[in-house]
Amino acid sequence: MGLTPRQGKVMSGMVFGKTDKEIGVTLGISHRTVSGHIGDILRVLRVTTRGGAIKILIDVHYTCPHMAQCKMRLMPQLPQECCT
Repeated sequence: MGLTPRQGKVMSGMVFGKTDKEIGVTLGISHRTVSGHIGDILRVLRVTTRGGAIKILIDVHYTCPHMAQCKMRLMPQLPQECCT
């Protein structure tokens, strides 16, 4: 199971080093809602830190066999899911 579209947007903010508050402003949601999404992301990816989640994103993106035309383009998914 991968991340929801909203979780993917929150994850994108995390990748760029944004705070919960900055992500919330960008998405039009509260920083507490962002924090909840981040907790869900960490649970889904089975990691305990933002850095661990970002590492999974990078590992999946750069090991994708279709990297040049990959539809994921910074959309976090679990490794067993293909981007096509």
